[in-house]
Amino acid sequence: MARSIEAAAHETIAASGNIEFVSKLAAETGQAAAFVAESADWLAAQSAHLDTEVAQFLGWIRAT
Repeated sequence: MARSIEAAAHETIAASGNIEFVSKLAAETGQAAAFVAESADWLAAQSAHLDTEVAQFLGWIRAT
């Protein structure tokens, strides 16, 4: 009986450590997702800016 209790205690500690590890990984994944979203927003803004610049350049070329 004492061994069962001791084994259960060890398993509880191991499970707690696993939960902590998964929680930490989930937080890191959330941070990575936020970085990717921020990068995508930046790229979209750069794309829009480039589109405007190209349109202006082509307008200038057509006018000359």
